[in-house]
Amino acid sequence: KADLIVKIGTISTVLNEFVEKLRDSKIQELRKHIFTMYRTLASKSDLIADIVIDPLTYRVKIIDKHGDAISKQNLSAGEKEVFAISLLWGLAKTSNYRLPVIIDTPLARLDSSHRDAIVTKYFPEAGAQVIILSTDTEVDQNYYKKLEPFLSRVNHLLFDKYRELTTINEGYFWGGQ
Repeated sequence: KADLIVKIGTISTVLNEFVEKLRDSKIQELRKHIFTMYRTLASKSDLIADIVIDPLTYRVKIIDKHGDAISKQNLSAGEKEVFAISLLWGLAKTSNYRLPVIIDTPLARLDSSHRDAIVTKYFPEAGAQVIILSTDTEVDQNYYKKLEPFLSRVNHLLFDKYRELTTINEGYFWGGQ
C-alpha cells in the first residue's frame, strides 16, 4: 500500500508539472498571436513593443518600446478597437476553433488605414461564420468589393419609424448583393 501511495503521489506531481508547462506554453502562444495580429492591423504598429500575460491572473499588459506598461485607458478608441480584435483573434488562433463571430459597427471609430487592414486581413479570416453589423458609411462600395469574395449573404435592416417595425431586406444599403 505504501508503495502505491508513493506512486500516486509521483504521478500527481508529474501531472501538475505537465499542466503548468502546458499553461505556460498556451499563454506564450496566445501572447504571440495577439501581438502578431496587432502588428498586422495597427497603423502605429511600433506603439506596442510586446504583450505580457500574467500566468496567474491572465491580465494582459501592453508594453511600449521603452519597456513600460501602457495603460489601456491611454489608447485611442481606434487603438482599443484594434487591440480588442487582436485579443479575439489570438484567443481563436490559440484555441484552434473557428467559431462564429458577430461584430457590431467594427469600423466606426477607425481611421482609413485601420479600416483597410481589418477589412482585408481580419474579416476574411475572423471565423467560420462572420456576421458584420455595419452602418451604411462603414462598409462602402470599395470595402464591399474587397469583402465580396467572402460573402455568402448580404442583408440590411430597414426600420420603419411610423410602424415601429424593422424588416430584413436582401442586399446592402446601396443595392449591392
